[in-house]
Amino acid sequence: MRNFSKYLLTMMILLISSSVVLAQLRVTNSGGKSPVLPESRAVLYQQTNSSGAGMASQDFETVYDAYDCQGADDFYVPAGMQWTIQTITATGSGSTTATLVHVYIYADNAGMPAASASTTLMNLTCTNANAVLTINIPGNIVLGPGHYWVSVQDASPYATYGQWYWTRTTSIYNSGACWRNPGNGFGLGATTWTYMANIGYPNNDFMFRLEGTSGPVPTCDYRIDLYDHYGDGWNGGYLDVLVNGAVVLDNITLASGSGPAIYYFTVNSGAPITTIFYAGGWAYECYYYIFNYMGAQVWVSDGYGSYVPPPNILPGQLYGNCPAQGAVEGYVFNYDGLAIAGATLTVENGPTTTSQPNGYYIFEEVNQGSTTIVCTKPGYILLSQ
Repeated sequence: MRNFSKYLLTMMILLISSSVVLAQLRVTNSGGKSPVLPESRAVLYQQTNSSGAGMASQDFETVYDAYDCQGADDFYVPAGMQWTIQTITATGSGSTTATLVHVYIYADNAGMPAASASTTLMNLTCTNANAVLTINIPGNIVLGPGHYWVSVQDASPYATYGQWYWTRTTSIYNSGACWRNPGNGFGLGATTWTYMANIGYPNNDFMFRLEGTSGPVPTCDYRIDLYDHYGDGWNGGYLDVLVNGAVVLDNITLASGSGPAIYYFTVNSGAPITTIFYAGGWAYECYYYIFNYMGAQVWVSDGYGSYVPPPNILPGQLYGNCPAQGAVEGYVFNYDGLAIAGATLTVENGPTTTSQPNGYYIFEEVNQGSTTIVCTKPGYILLSQ
């Protein structure tokens, strides 16, 4: 009996100790006005106006999984633009020592984040200045035009680093912020993405800033080749090609023969490419290939073996992928270091220019990656390129 009482007492002590720890976890706090750190790069987007209060957004240890929670807030990349996000700053309160975070980017789904992230970056290190987290993004996040949501989640062990709270604003930017707690440990019922206003926090967004570079969305030319297996053309069949939902090639066809009938169309990076095939006679004989800007085949639609018309390219199956472009500049000199004017410089599979009187040249639009630039002038021998 004595041993039983001893074990029972030990179990009670453990249970009481556990309940005390859990009671320290809070869904919100009042941490006072949060500082806004000076930017380190060009600001793409930011939300300020601190409310002085924060909301939990943290991936806790396994024992506290029921309390795992996330905040998320939205932003827009303007039409025709591409953002390269290099740094994310999330203003917060609470833990001033947490230096590990998860970062997620979600597509918009009818005014709130999609169920699954399009970009997931786990266990990133960050700097912590009075609970303001500055996160340098490895490899950057590149986004085309559209409506997106960002989520920053503290991933440092709670038992060691405590709890971090994402600071709320006093006004709404774009759509209202969302929050979720899948295990419902905090008892608010927000097990899926829920507007903050629906859990008692109206007119609140989260404080964050996106930094990096911005430029026009890269565009390039794709090619589509139409063929016929029998060799008598498409017999009244025709095809529409759409980029981002808009028709760019209308009613193209192979009038006769085996083909190819070749057409070009312009795409921008990230834009969905789709097709609509309208059958004529012997539609299963028709087929087509799509090639990217480098001439590499990226799609074939052919239903011949199944005796069905060529299958359409559906949304989500093929996206434009164009290289980013930048300027290349330099000088042309002879062996003695004297400027050479009028030298011809050519980018491999690209533009041509000539050097100015001081030897200077510039190419405004060169595709990213490794390339070869050849320099020639009558009477000179090329030493390097």
